[in-house]
Amino acid sequence: MRLRSQLTVAFSTLLIVIMTVTGYVIYSLILNLLIQNEQRQLEQKGEILVNVLNEQYESHVEAQGFNQFLKEQELQLILYEGKTNSVLYSTMSNQVVHGLYQQNKFSNRSKELWEYGNDKFVTSRILFIQKILA
Repeated sequence: MRLRSQLTVAFSTLLIVIMTVTGYVIYSLILNLLIQNEQRQLEQKGEILVNVLNEQYESHVEAQGFNQFLKEQELQLILYEGKTNSVLYSTMSNQVVHGLYQQNKFSNRSKELWEYGNDKFVTSRILFIQKILA
C-alpha cells in the first residue's frame, strides 16, 4: 500500500473516531439539558397540583376537573405513599406502574430518567403532605 493511501486511511479513521466521540458528548450534554428543563417545568406544574390537592376534592365533579387538568397539561401522575410502599393513584396504565414498581423506581430517588420498555419518563418528585383540618 502506498504512503498516500495509508495517510488517507489513517486520517479518515482519526476523523471518524473524533466525530463519534464529539457526537456522543454533545448528545449527552443536550440530553441532560433537556431533562433539567423538563424537571423544572414538572416542578412548577407539581406545585400547582399540590395546591389543587390541598383544596381536597370532595365531589365527583371536582375530581373530573382534576383529571381534565392532568390531560390538558399532558402530565402523567403517580401518587406514591412511601410509608406503606404503595401506589395510591396513577394516570398511567397498571402495567407500566407495576413494571416501574418491580424495577424499584419509586424508592430510588437518585434516578431522574425512568425507563420502561421503549419508553423513557422524566421524573420530578414533589412532597405532598395532606393538610388535616380539625
